[in-house]
Amino acid sequence: MLKFLSVQFEETIKANELPFFRGAVIEKVGRENDLFHNHVGDKAYLHRYPLIQYKRVQSRPTIVCMGAGVDEIHKIFENQDLTVRLGERDMMLKIHRLDLREFELKASDKMLAYHIQHWVGLNQRNYAHYQTLPTEAEQIIFLEKILTGNILGFAEGAGWHIEVPVVVRILPEIQIHTVHIKDQTLIGFSFMFYTNIFLPHFIGLGGKVALGFGIVKKVK
Repeated sequence: MLKFLSVQFEETIKANELPFFRGAVIEKVGRENDLFHNHVGDKAYLHRYPLIQYKRVQSRPTIVCMGAGVDEIHKIFENQDLTVRLGERDMMLKIHRLDLREFELKASDKMLAYHIQHWVGLNQRNYAHYQTLPTEAEQIIFLEKILTGNILGFAEGAGWHIEVPVVVRILPEIQIHTVHIKDQTLIGFSFMFYTNIFLPHFIGLGGKVALGFGIVKKVK
């Protein structure tokens, strides 16, 4: 079972304020709590699936926690002062909605449908290779392999050893966007896909998931 907690705060923020929100939360809990940022010191990065992710849901800042991240979120509310600084303004961390669940992590005997939004699945090298592939079918197969790796990375972070082959099928109607993350310009993909692996609603897959990219939603 995977513990899953979503904490949505009351004030609204703009999309470009989400990195400020993440930074403000990290400062509030203290940088020694590395589940909130996945860094060691100022430069070293911990290559693990983020169990605490920052998202913007209905324009409200939201923190999604999984597994050990659920046990750490209380560190925010241990502070007497719940005001944080977002760029040029202050914001009070007043809870709008709190949703705590447990999910059974399992493979399915049928394919499950999902949509992923602004998936940052390719680094510069992989994107260059992707562009050289001559057909759409070959491009989709390439993306499927990378998305499969992302799902395995999530499972590892959740402490789940998947004992069956992971199957991923991406539908051909793929939207490609330019996404801006701090001073970086990256390529994001949005598409529907099928997999035999259960994925909790609203987790992130791919790169930059801690900043709200690659959000997965179950399609009924």
